[in-house]
Amino acid sequence: MGRGLRVVALGMVALAVASPAWAVSLRYTPKQGTKLHYSLALTGRVNMQYPPDVASKMPEGMDTMTMSMAMTMDQTAEKVDADSITWLIETGASKMTMKMGTEPEETQETTGSQTRVKMTKLGKVLEVKPLGEQSNLPGMEEMSGLMDSLPTIFPEKEVNPGDTWSSTIDLPLPGMSDSIHITMESTLKRVVQLRGHQVAEIESKLTGPFAFSQENMQVKGDLNGTLTTYHDFDKGITVETRGPLQMRMDLTTTGGPGGGMQMTQAMILNLQMQLVD
Repeated sequence: MGRGLRVVALGMVALAVASPAWAVSLRYTPKQGTKLHYSLALTGRVNMQYPPDVASKMPEGMDTMTMSMAMTMDQTAEKVDADSITWLIETGASKMTMKMGTEPEETQETTGSQTRVKMTKLGKVLEVKPLGEQSNLPGMEEMSGLMDSLPTIFPEKEVNPGDTWSSTIDLPLPGMSDSIHITMESTLKRVVQLRGHQVAEIESKLTGPFAFSQENMQVKGDLNGTLTTYHDFDKGITVETRGPLQMRMDLTTTGGPGGGMQMTQAMILNLQMQLVD
């Protein structure tokens, strides 16, 4: 009997260590001057389904496109006050490869950029200011409107494993009055150790059906995905974010020489952003 109780007790201790039941406060709280170095990787695949009469005239494999991108990002906490943080975000040169069917692979390379971002400690972006040549790019004046649509990442109250909170994102479509309404529901799954950091494992599910029209085209579809974030709640920094995002679109065109057509496009993107200590 004593041995059995000892085994049960040890098992309960192991469970407590693996997933503590204490409440955690999720915030961005880096020390001023902290510099974080991240590696980012993005891979994706797009499948297009054309009407049979169109598909039969296309070269084999032209209904599929694959892509990949890799880059680095340095994030420095320039100013930290009671309510907000100002980050200097510096991206390194990036390389993107794309391949359509049996066509030769194409490669695009971009130079690095600098952006200053002000956000609350709960993760609500307040201001984005591209620096250098980036500040003169078209569309920068629309940034302020986009900021209003971005969500607050973390809840105000402390949370325990199993607790859930939600936020919404209304992404405006450039040049249109329509927007994509996305719901993000996040759950604190557990508290674990990851590469020397004590982190909160947060699972965020995104869903967003959408529909809009423009000139002779109607589009309807849905966006969904699951992102897992590992946040060091003692240091107030994100250690890793990863997961897939999927989008499906049904496009209908009218008019034109062929009288219009219908096609379906399905895309999946896999994102990984990882802190390099």
